[in-house]
Amino acid sequence: MVEQLSQQHKDIKFLSLDVHNNYDTASQFSIMSIPQLIFFKGGKEVSRVVGAVPKSRIEEELEKLKK
Repeated sequence: MVEQLSQQHKDIKFLSLDVHNNYDTASQFSIMSIPQLIFFKGGKEVSRVVGAVPKSRIEEELEKLKK
């Protein structure tokens, strides 16, 4: 689903992190469970979505980034 959203929102950069191979980074961002999406704007975290959620919930957060 995230792959599909990245194609629909080409103006937003999507990155992924393998938390098993990047424990220090996962720890730095307090990632305690997956899936987890962290949304940044201007280099600062603005929101998070934790767990399996409907596509519409993620789209809400993406739209907030555009404002």
